[in-house]
Amino acid sequence: MFDIKESYERLLKSKEFLNKGIFCSAFIICEPKDLENCDWQLDFYDKKDDKVTSYIVSEKIRVLEENSDMLKKNNNIKEININNLKINFKKVIKTVKEKIKSRKEIVTKLVIILQEDKTTLWNISSFTNNFNLLNLRINSKTGRIIEEKVVPLLSWDTGQKV
Repeated sequence: MFDIKESYERLLKSKEFLNKGIFCSAFIICEPKDLENCDWQLDFYDKKDDKVTSYIVSEKIRVLEENSDMLKKNNNIKEININNLKINFKKVIKTVKEKIKSRKEIVTKLVIILQEDKTTLWNISSFTNNFNLLNLRINSKTGRIIEEKVVPLLSWDTGQKV
């Protein structure tokens, strides 16, 4: 897996980059054992066209189709400043693993999103073998957990902050 800043820089310098829109999210979905081999999906929102273009950054860079519905939440998509990433991604994952271990859970799938929401943050959802969803929101500058929520997946509960 490439470091997210490295992936971002590689994309900007590539011939595949369309150079339109603002950097609005980064995304990975994988099993924990595959985390080191996952490739970042980087998303750019073009307000003029109201479209998101996604790029998969691996050995080769792939451009995914533009999508007008993706990432929209009240039409308030915010730009991510890559320089706000002060905490190493490995440290963020270490924090997540410690939380999971303290809860005596085993993760089956990870969904990791870098997004802007009042601050640049990591929004990490861990699906567990106990049918729980552990969601951590981690400040990308400080590494501090902003929010921790557990949702039992076998109920209609909306989850509780812990």
